[in-house]
Amino acid sequence: MEQLNHSLQHFVRPINSCTLITSVFTLQGGLKAVVWTDVFQSVIMLAGLVIVAVSGSIEVGGLQKVWEINQKHGRVHFFEYV
Repeated sequence: MEQLNHSLQHFVRPINSCTLITSVFTLQGGLKAVVWTDVFQSVIMLAGLVIVAVSGSIEVGGLQKVWEINQKHGRVHFFEYV
């Protein structure tokens, strides 16, 4: 139970921090501040996604190699569920 409580703290603290920051922004600047915060967060998340995809592709050996690995393991089925 002690370990579970310790693990939950890693989730609860960031959620509480985000809630506090968003509440402060809302009280000080209203919805405009919250929207700008969301825009900033979206840009950071998109940049992280691109960085992970590019660095992962480079690490494996390029996009062609990534595609070959995915075909080999049956991961390329775009229109199978349509």
